[in-house]
Amino acid sequence: MIYYRPKARGYNLIGSFCRLSLGLLFAFVYSVSAELGENEFSFGFASGFGIKASFQNPSMQIPIYPGTPSREAGQTIYNYLDGYVDGAGNTGSSWVEKFVDSNGNLVDTTYYGTWDWKYDSADQYLGNGVIRFMDEQSTMEESTFHKGRAGFVPGIHFGYRREVRADDQISLGFIAGFEYHRIDINSNAQFEANYYQTTDYYKLADPSILPSAPYIGAPGGPEISNIYDPSKRATLEGSTTTFRDNAFDANLFVLQTGMDFRYTFEDNMSLQIGVGMIYAPIFYDYSFRDTLQLASNSPKTIFGSGSKSDLDWIFGSFIEVKWEFNFKENMRGYIGIRHMHMDKVKFEFEEDRSTVLNFRNSVFLDTGITYLF
Repeated sequence: MIYYRPKARGYNLIGSFCRLSLGLLFAFVYSVSAELGENEFSFGFASGFGIKASFQNPSMQIPIYPGTPSREAGQTIYNYLDGYVDGAGNTGSSWVEKFVDSNGNLVDTTYYGTWDWKYDSADQYLGNGVIRFMDEQSTMEESTFHKGRAGFVPGIHFGYRREVRADDQISLGFIAGFEYHRIDINSNAQFEANYYQTTDYYKLADPSILPSAPYIGAPGGPEISNIYDPSKRATLEGSTTTFRDNAFDANLFVLQTGMDFRYTFEDNMSLQIGVGMIYAPIFYDYSFRDTLQLASNSPKTIFGSGSKSDLDWIFGSFIEVKWEFNFKENMRGYIGIRHMHMDKVKFEFEEDRSTVLNFRNSVFLDTGITYLF
């Protein structure tokens, strides 16, 4: 598989964020120059719900056979489930063998040898210098889409508030925070597809020299024909069940800053409403595995797999509502609900294979303790 640097598409309203950033910067500068009010530090748990992901997997419109026949030295690599043969390891040696063509005629065939080959199992050797290789694939005409949900997303939160202005029961504050979340989303989908099996046969240059399986060739080692015997290639077609498994795991770090409005009731309880912007680096791991199964009781065969780890970032905004209550002179407890508004974020891995992370319907439940100083 060839992978490309994933592109994260967050908010499109970059101008709005710039204006919001300037406004929050002005508010912070204003708070520094204003008369000092209360400082607050909070710590607690931030539990996320409703984070979703959708996975796109590429179509496979035609079977990709192990290789294209070529009798020229060093032209083709043939990949199989149980090994490979790479013509690039050609040493210039060749030999002639006879075989019967489709018309029943005995003809001479010239083989070029290559040292660069691999086979996995001893039962691939059929005797008389012949080694068998097999490949299995399934095809689907269209790309497939399926979804996964993170469920409960645990996290921790650290917050800071500085009171900018206060008047009796009303206060305005500058807020900043940091939090961490672990996101795990899996998707397992099942489809009906077409099935193709290819079996090819190769000749050893010297049948008396057979390395023990498993074997990976090295320069100077035993040589094998650099192409299969086209007269013996066997293909099988049918229907199969294809399984496409995707996993997206991420460590999400959220930096947030904004302003809040607080109204304090007479019984030492308060209601707090805050808004602001967020910047969230995300370290993620993505993996996929495509398998096929001919029958319900037969083993699954892997025909495609891969993984990637990378770093990206997300921009967005948040709004929160928090209820606080005093239980000591300089300590408060709180419970709140918060929404982090971010557009869908797309991570591209290759053409027609991607993951889209969606926070649009997510909510976070915050609980913790605030210390006043």
